[in-house]
Amino acid sequence: MSNIIKYMKICLMVAVVLSVVIINMTGTVFSQTKSRNTSITESGLRTQLQFLADDLLEGRETSFRGEKLAAKYIAAEFQKNDLRILNNLNSYFQSFPLVRIVISNKSNFSYKDFKNISTNWNNFGKDYFAYGRGFDTTITGKLHFLGYGLSIPKLWNDIDTSISYEGKILIFLTGLPKTFDSSQTKQYSFQGGLNFKRNLARRLKASGVIIVSENNKSLQELFPDQYASMLKGIITVPENQSQRDIPLFITNLEIGKQLLGGSKSYDELLKSTLMNKGKSQSLKAEFTLNLVSNITNQTGENVIGVLEGSDPKLKNEYVIITSHYDHVGVNFLNGEIYNGADDDGSGTATVLELAHLFSSMEVKPKRSLIFMTVSGEEKGLLGSKYFVNNSPIPLSSITSNINIDMIGRTDPKHDSLKQDNYIYVIGSDKISLEVDSLLQVANRSHKLIFDYTFNREDDPNRFYYRSDHYNFAVKNIPIIFFFTGTHVDYHQPTDEVDKIRFDLMVNRANLIYSTILQMANFPSQFKKLPSTTEK
Repeated sequence: MSNIIKYMKICLMVAVVLSVVIINMTGTVFSQTKSRNTSITESGLRTQLQFLADDLLEGRETSFRGEKLAAKYIAAEFQKNDLRILNNLNSYFQSFPLVRIVISNKSNFSYKDFKNISTNWNNFGKDYFAYGRGFDTTITGKLHFLGYGLSIPKLWNDIDTSISYEGKILIFLTGLPKTFDSSQTKQYSFQGGLNFKRNLARRLKASGVIIVSENNKSLQELFPDQYASMLKGIITVPENQSQRDIPLFITNLEIGKQLLGGSKSYDELLKSTLMNKGKSQSLKAEFTLNLVSNITNQTGENVIGVLEGSDPKLKNEYVIITSHYDHVGVNFLNGEIYNGADDDGSGTATVLELAHLFSSMEVKPKRSLIFMTVSGEEKGLLGSKYFVNNSPIPLSSITSNINIDMIGRTDPKHDSLKQDNYIYVIGSDKISLEVDSLLQVANRSHKLIFDYTFNREDDPNRFYYRSDHYNFAVKNIPIIFFFTGTHVDYHQPTDEVDKIRFDLMVNRANLIYSTILQMANFPSQFKKLPSTTEK
């Protein structure tokens, strides 16, 4: 990118921020005159998304600078469309507290062998790195080697159920055994991951975990994603900081051999593990893990605007339309930006255009509409959870939630079917059957193919639990989650605007518009299924 283009983009960003300042100070917006639209347009969606997924927003990481710039832009759009501030809030922002937890390079570990000879390692970031939860801790325990941490019937077993692992520090080898064939490696790949081994250690009530690389490459090369995540740190809510979690250290092969008794013993141990298809062995050594965390207080922002309903009575009830505008930010190791054009720039651009479309209507819907873009979704649905637990309005006044998360692409399943005019519908019949019926009515003029695959209770992807609608469903508020599936660019730096299918996105967005209109004008609150009624 030329310096001139960079300068022009920076000027544009400054102009947006200044416009928000002017809005907050004067309540006046200097922008184009609002025109009356009758449908969502490709040009409108593209304009919104090109800004939201620009490199200057730095991947919209929760609580980081790019998220703040995105929030200000969204607030400016709400102001431009004459949306009012929600009750008891002082602005379009509902801030919520967060903490950022970064493992300090003061973290270290030490080893005392069976001859009582001590060894300390302090080369943090090169010889080892670590994960924690936000509290300093020092743990001393006996070492126990648990191979690859696998327990696969008739294939591999590292776990001796006659042994108690409680309080021990477990050592695992990375990945899966090299003796696995390609089909076995594919089938059990998730069991080779760091999270699987750490979860296993939790279940076994171990006090700590050490993962030993079987490769002489640098840890940054071997674990680039995990290493970058450690540098960025954990973003979470303060109450999660107190959740005790076992520390995990990842170390190189050289140190791993020392921990397991030296090169010769290590080779023998590995050979025995592979030959016996699993090996659990207690080691005559004591290990001390010292984990140190740096913690900073930060905030996230939900951005909320309200379009007041036209009915004197029903305007005190709300349909709430949500998307999450945060994404996963920048890779702290190589500087790559994850712009999240589809996840969830597509949903956020749709919410902004829906706000514009509804606000331009001469006769507004009977119920009030709340347009809310939330942050912290990528960190565990934090923003939407904060809203429902600290709502400025009674939750009983929210008749329904429509959540839009990733509607700008197609997935491999529908690509193989050569079927692109579809949308996944999730949750529309779980709390109120009337909601799903209204959705069917709304689709008569759009004729999208509804795919309910992810709505099944046995869906292994569990998408019903993985986006912001779920926090409304927990409060027994009827929901619809609109989604078009994951793809090869999901959570990758390649999730860019040029991959978005705006032609498909327009039809999906207009279906959502029709659905909102049906729900906002429904004569009564939705009847809820008996099994979902709060007791």
